[in-house]
Amino acid sequence: MTDSEVLSRLDPRVARWVGAQGWEELRPVQREAVEPILRADTDVIISAPTAGGKTEAAFLPILSHILTSEKAGLRVLCISPLKALINDQERRLEEMARDIPVDIAAWHGDVAASRKAAVTRSPSGVLLITPESLEAMFALRPSWLRDAVRNLDYVVIDELHSFFSSERGVQLQSLLARLEQLLGRRVPRIALSATLGDMEAARRFLRPGGEMPFASPDAGSARQGVAIAVKEYVASASVNPEPEIAEELFWRLRGSNNLVFTNSRKDAEAYAVTLGDLSRSAGVPNEFRIHHGSLSGGDREEVEKELQRGRTPVTAICTASMELGVDIGKVESVAQIGTAGSPSVLRQRLGRSGRRGAPAALRLYSVDEERDDYKFHLRSNLVQNIAVVELLRSGKFDSAPAPEAFMSIIVQQLVSLLSQCGSFYAAEAYRLLCSEGAFSFLSETAFAGLLRHLGGKGVIVQLSGGQLAPGPESERLLASRDFFSAFTSAKDYTVIEKSSRKSVGSVQYKPYYGEVFILAGEKWIVDSVEERSATVYVSRTVAKGKMMFEGTGIETSAAVTAEMRRVLEGEGQYPYLDAATGTPDHLAQARAWYRARGLDEQPWISDTGESVWFTWGGMRANRTLAMLSDKVLGINPPYDHLAISGLNPGQVEQMRRYADGVAAGELGLELAKDVNRKKKERGKFDPYLPDSLLNAEYAATRLDETTARMALLTAADGDS
Repeated sequence: MTDSEVLSRLDPRVARWVGAQGWEELRPVQREAVEPILRADTDVIISAPTAGGKTEAAFLPILSHILTSEKAGLRVLCISPLKALINDQERRLEEMARDIPVDIAAWHGDVAASRKAAVTRSPSGVLLITPESLEAMFALRPSWLRDAVRNLDYVVIDELHSFFSSERGVQLQSLLARLEQLLGRRVPRIALSATLGDMEAARRFLRPGGEMPFASPDAGSARQGVAIAVKEYVASASVNPEPEIAEELFWRLRGSNNLVFTNSRKDAEAYAVTLGDLSRSAGVPNEFRIHHGSLSGGDREEVEKELQRGRTPVTAICTASMELGVDIGKVESVAQIGTAGSPSVLRQRLGRSGRRGAPAALRLYSVDEERDDYKFHLRSNLVQNIAVVELLRSGKFDSAPAPEAFMSIIVQQLVSLLSQCGSFYAAEAYRLLCSEGAFSFLSETAFAGLLRHLGGKGVIVQLSGGQLAPGPESERLLASRDFFSAFTSAKDYTVIEKSSRKSVGSVQYKPYYGEVFILAGEKWIVDSVEERSATVYVSRTVAKGKMMFEGTGIETSAAVTAEMRRVLEGEGQYPYLDAATGTPDHLAQARAWYRARGLDEQPWISDTGESVWFTWGGMRANRTLAMLSDKVLGINPPYDHLAISGLNPGQVEQMRRYADGVAAGELGLELAKDVNRKKKERGKFDPYLPDSLLNAEYAATRLDETTARMALLTAADGDS
């Protein structure tokens, strides 16, 4: 359709708003989204880069549709992963609805009680909400929710990709199923997302049963190109590359808006302090800000507003907290310090650059530590960054984990459903949560075992008539506000500047009196600690401080390590490698070492005095193999994502024979049985799971049986 045809399909009041924006033309995704959304009988995923017009593509037809009838109650539920995103969307939608009679309201933990009371009294229009707040409505005010959404036309999921492969994603799927059970009908799901690598997987995530038609409007050509530069620095006992990288960032990024991602809050704080010191030494304003989840909400929002206003240059040193699509205006470039964990993460971070048609720019700073081991000789961090870039360029992204990965969420959903319904029979619970819900992979037998186990834990009780009802442990869980979240929140100590009484942020352990630490890019000395309120009072200092955060990083996948091997076996050059830092030479040295050790023909080296088996299987597969070695040989070998040390081919052959005697799909479960239960209880509700389900969850999240079996076969063949 042409732009004029599209505007003619919209409500005249909505079309007038479009005309007032002064746009030269609609974007392709905005044109193509109108028809399927207006019909209100189709699920739609609108996938485009940040600032690609997704919100308008969804809400121009949504607002037009709900204006065709004056039904009472909420017409649109917009579920968003972050409070900041909700606040941003509320502002944008209020602007769109300025001259039309549609209410826009936000509901999350920071929204004032008076505003929530207004929604409670008269629910209507569009409600923007987090999964946790929607969960609380189901559990605590089910009658109100049923009445409020009786005329619901759409469910919108903002930043759909942020829910993939997470506990919150499974919680969201369950909430969407329960919402339609509450209504007794299907409701179109309109999802907004960054550019997706696997649209079919996203469609299955959005509606696993596929009961409605599906559309994905073409976003067109959203980007003019990507400029990539990869630089490697070598760390040693005498050389710390951090100051050199910081100085490079200082001179390259000053004067423009940028994002610099690190893999931990610790690194973000370190670089923020160094860049601040460089600014003071040069006698120039400090344009570098810090943004991560442990800072005060006000400080994070101020950084976002500074970027959005664009009045002065700002570079944010940040973690994953800046990955999602809060509108921050134009960002000239994105930098990544350290290894890029996965192509999906790198794509999301890169999506913040190249705004409004300008080319995207990515700088990757790789650091390898000089020492006499294979990781340095193979320049594993540099090669990993090249591999992730190449996967990104070829459009190959991460695969979703097995559904069993987030088993513990069914405990939360069962308790919430009991609070919603009061009581129900076991068969009804299975229908609502499993056969018609998010846990369809769970058999009736396994579900019955879960119910018996929860009965023994006091989570549920059985009434004389056979119905299940909440037990005392359910009541205890529901009494905690933390119950509605799918993930565990560590106890934080709030840090307050003593003189101004201003919140600086939070830390996850109790500092001691007189301790100096770094937070929000500044150095603080502890004046006092109030244990009862978990509050730390601090003052600024110039003394050298310690970092309050440690980083764990992303476990490198089998897909990334397989690409690393292809990089090492190849001969081609990558034009984005920086010659000034010798990065192409470093890659050449790694390839030469790889071939000199014969790794292009077989998976073993032993010239270091210890046998090393290169599986190229990724961290989970190698963890599986190490556990198998412990079980079969009584040897617990060291391993990383590339290789396992301390085993020989004969021992691996013993491991292979053992694995061959275990049915496919059962090896991970068998290995999980040997792990201490406390070590397996990683999810928030894992302590309530029976051993069988906890083992399945551990195998799905921590092990990779398929890749491990392939590594055993290739090792036995002597051909990797």
